Amino acid sequence: MVKTSLNTSLSKRKCIKTIGSGKDRLSDSSMVRTSLNTSLSKRKCTKTKGSGEDRLRDYPMVRTSLNTSLHKRKFIKTKVSGKDWLSDLPEYLLCQILSKLPTKDSVRTSVLSPRWRNLWSHVSALDLGFHDFKDDLDKEEFIDSFMKSHKELDFKLKSFKLVYDVNEHFHDEFVWRLNKVVKRGVCELTVLNMVDVDEALVRMPLSLYSCATLVSLTLYCVVFDHPESKSVSLPCVKSMYLEGVKFDGDSVLETLISSCPVLEDLTVITHPDDYLEVVRVRSQSLKSFRL
Repeated sequence: MVKTSLNTSLSKRKCIKTIGSGKDRLSDSSMVRTSLNTSLSKRKCTKTKGSGEDRLRDYPMVRTSLNTSLHKRKFIKTKVSGKDWLSDLPEYLLCQILSKLPTKDSVRTSVLSPRWRNLWSHVSALDLGFHDFKDDLDKEEFIDSFMKSHKELDFKLKSFKLVYDVNEHFHDEFVWRLNKVVKRGVCELTVLNMVDVDEALVRMPLSLYSCATLVSLTLYCVVFDHPESKSVSLPCVKSMYLEGVKFDGDSVLETLISSCPVLEDLTVITHPDDYLEVVRVRSQSLKSFRL
């Protein structure tokens, strides 16, 4: 038994010593050779296949898992794209989204579905350009109708922007409409006057001097009349941009600025024909000033 074991051991050692190549060295060890070939086959498969899916072709379980994952991703994408998630949002969020658009684009959304038909009229913002209407009368009627519906629904008008260009300016009508805007609790007011004739420069209503809700004021080519005996108080104004604005008196601008206790950003670009020699700014809250 010892001799036979020794002969067997010597035979194996001789086999291993005499055979040259790594694969032939294991020619008498079929189990080990089979294992090695299988391992090499897998390594070769992994190395030679190009794409990620092809590399896993010999691994059915992994491949099935990958296909399932891709299928789920495709299914989820199709499902999301087919559902109108926007219309499922609450009305107040939809109105906030519409308030970031010009009013003409907000009105266009009324054709999307029955729910969107009157949604634009609940938006607390008006952003109007002079090209949005075929004539001045249409624009005035639209503003009046919008303001009337907001008053009936007791809505606040948070933002009002008007690019103003008319064939003939009527001061009384203009001031009357802006007074209604101020009374509706406007927070952001922008009036850009495109009429370049000096006598047609629009004059701001005196009610603007005491707008308690105003936070941001942007004006272009308008006139500020002297407040005279009217009290001036703008307690919430933080930003004021005045370009090409004429002031009816040297003290009007100073009075306007000093009436804003929380004013942080101020820009004043004087009108070329305005002989404002001195600009006096007194503010304890001002962070940015451009003249």
